[in-house]
Amino acid sequence: MQTNYSGRVTLIVAVTLLFLAAIFSPVLKSPAKLFDPNIPFTQKVMVRPGIDMVGGTSLLYEIKAPPGGMGANMSEQVMEALKKRVDPDGVKNLIWRPQGETRLEIQMPTAKGAEQSKERRESFAQTSKCRTDRARQPRSERRHRFWQ
Repeated sequence: MQTNYSGRVTLIVAVTLLFLAAIFSPVLKSPAKLFDPNIPFTQKVMVRPGIDMVGGTSLLYEIKAPPGGMGANMSEQVMEALKKRVDPDGVKNLIWRPQGETRLEIQMPTAKGAEQSKERRESFAQTSKCRTDRARQPRSERRHRFWQ
């Protein structure tokens, strides 16, 4: 007895095309973006790279239970309380994961422009250090160094 596979193959192709359309929907709007070397790949598709690719920080906290105890889902209660304080609007793109009863993992992706702000902080710190070092020197040495 022969089995007709055409319906199955058609369904597999349709589902595959649907998922590819969902991933590459920005490309469907303007196909020229796909081949433009000046546009990064993450802007060409709807897939965002994770913390392992882009960079960021993963914080793992151990929660100490109070002497009376808090109950079975202590890490979830702490997570909800911290979410309300740290990111009440949910716009900071933080990933919160309770791990067991007494651990909480918080993942923070690197912010855009973090390298520029790091360079600015370092240059400011270097400038401030030079100013404080110069202010600590006796006035005669400062003038002498200035005219050299």
